[in-house]
Amino acid sequence: MDIKIQLYHFIDQLNLINHNFNLLYNDDCESLLLEDSIVNFFVDYKTELSDFLKDLNNDRYSELIDQIVIYSVDDLIKTITRINQFVDIDHTLKAKLYHIYYQFISILIEKMFARTIHIDWLTHQVKQHQAELKVILQEIDELAIYRNEPQNSEDVPCFQYSAKLQLGLMGIDIKSLNGPVIDIGCGEYAYLVNYLVKLGKDIVGIDRSVSNGPHTINTSWFDFDFGEDKWSSIISHQSFTNHFKRQHYKTNGSYIEYIKLYLNILKSLKPKGSFYYTPDLPFIEQFLDSDKYKVERLPIENLGFYSVKITKL
Repeated sequence: MDIKIQLYHFIDQLNLINHNFNLLYNDDCESLLLEDSIVNFFVDYKTELSDFLKDLNNDRYSELIDQIVIYSVDDLIKTITRINQFVDIDHTLKAKLYHIYYQFISILIEKMFARTIHIDWLTHQVKQHQAELKVILQEIDELAIYRNEPQNSEDVPCFQYSAKLQLGLMGIDIKSLNGPVIDIGCGEYAYLVNYLVKLGKDIVGIDRSVSNGPHTINTSWFDFDFGEDKWSSIISHQSFTNHFKRQHYKTNGSYIEYIKLYLNILKSLKPKGSFYYTPDLPFIEQFLDSDKYKVERLPIENLGFYSVKITKL
């Protein structure tokens, strides 16, 4: 069996400890017990692991550590955003998480190479790693409500709406939907993207939880280059503007960044192109230049907000 696959499986088991334990809880990690699968890993693969690592040159050794660190950080971020979809992990915070995981993974791999790992030592390292993660995660105010919960919180559902429901709520006529199209915050399963691809539309979806594919890009909307005069149709259902609205009403919200991005998105429309989204943003839509943009609002029955279509004139 491929020892590298087993190594990643072991890393998954270690990461699962953080999934099952609320790192935000205002208590220490003294109750930590490692699963049998983690203990058995070193019993079953001790020799194979050491031989595998010895066969790597310095560059490949460093590359392996970097790959595992990135894999672990991305996995933690997915866990965080499942708990609360409104958490924004910026580059500074991600760099701090990378540093913590790099220290943890580096010493772990070093001990594997030397065949000197003991369970007591590993348990201590995991506890220390969790304590360092706790300090960083407590900087995220969106997670403050979980500090009094001893067990890991239930994932907050981030609903995946069907393609037809999304199109219906936003009043989009597929026949008049011109490409290229981009779906901002397409969701993990990119239902709308896949639906429109089957209908022959030129579309791409972006989301921090979606896998990279022919029509999907794993990225944050803050990191994506929307360009200028590029898109004939832009769609965002219960995603970008939902986050924008939340930041607008927060006392310490990052609404300035969202205003800048919103204007950049409008700039990326081709002439006569349209930006379809829900929920509405009346606090900024009212200030758009009517000589440049046409704003159309469609009330959504029983939900108390509107879907919006903004067309670049």
